[in-house]
Amino acid sequence: CSGVQHAHTKGVIHRDLTPNNILVTTQDGPATVKIIDFGLARATDHRLTEHTLFTEHGVLAGTPEYMSPEQAGLDGLDIDARTDVYTLGVLLYELLAGHLPFESRSLRMAGYDGLRRIIREQDPPRPSTKVTSHGDSEAVARVRRTTRDVLLGRLRADLDWVVMKCLEKDRTRRFETTSQLAEDVMRHLEHQPVLARAPSFTYRLRKLAVRHRPDRGSMPVGGRLVRWLGHRRAFRHDRPRRDATRRRGDRTPGAQLGPRAAVRPAGPGRQVDALARQRRQPAPVDPTGQRSAPTP
Repeated sequence: CSGVQHAHTKGVIHRDLTPNNILVTTQDGPATVKIIDFGLARATDHRLTEHTLFTEHGVLAGTPEYMSPEQAGLDGLDIDARTDVYTLGVLLYELLAGHLPFESRSLRMAGYDGLRRIIREQDPPRPSTKVTSHGDSEAVARVRRTTRDVLLGRLRADLDWVVMKCLEKDRTRRFETTSQLAEDVMRHLEHQPVLARAPSFTYRLRKLAVRHRPDRGSMPVGGRLVRWLGHRRAFRHDRPRRDATRRRGDRTPGAQLGPRAAVRPAGPGRQVDALARQRRQPAPVDPTGQRSAPTP
């Protein structure tokens, strides 16, 4: 990302970032990434056009598997630095899932127009979905020195969101620059909330708990705190439904006596009051004219 951003600051868009054009070498110890083959590069500054190799109008230029939707539009008038953001998203997708968003075989068999339609209109599956849909998921995880479940958990947590933001068909919804993409990847590595997904309360709380992981003795307390905060937020979100239920209950016939009278259980005191009212009533008269004794 830093190398591509440097080219963008010089007014150059690469337009053909593929694994063959990115080299990793070791120089004096640390690994160094080098970007090569600017044969399809385009200048963002018109003053550089005489030094830039342009392709013929109406010809599909680039590698289809890594080509952005606007690059597949043929007119070439809507291409800016975000086309390289898309391509970097494809590279990140391949690094994480072990497969391309669109398989080479399906693109080649679709024909010229079908290939352009897939790139411009069809949304690729998320990296985690791609991993689960292939039978080699265990091998993919093993190459990345992890297990299948751990890999899927990491993808679904943040990386799915970061990659899919790069692969948006609408370029205005992608990262504006490759530096923003690099910063979001670093946020994931540092357990910070990434900007590629909506920062919900539970998501931010989970990130906070990971960054400030307590010691082993206090972990149950931290877990209970997280659960309590989650239940508290759910209770607050459920308040409108409870209020609506209470209003419906107020309109029932029993509610005319007041909410307490409608729900008050018949305790011992109420039984005594009912017995006293019964004794104050006149005794019933039998057919012979004699009053019967009151019921004890």
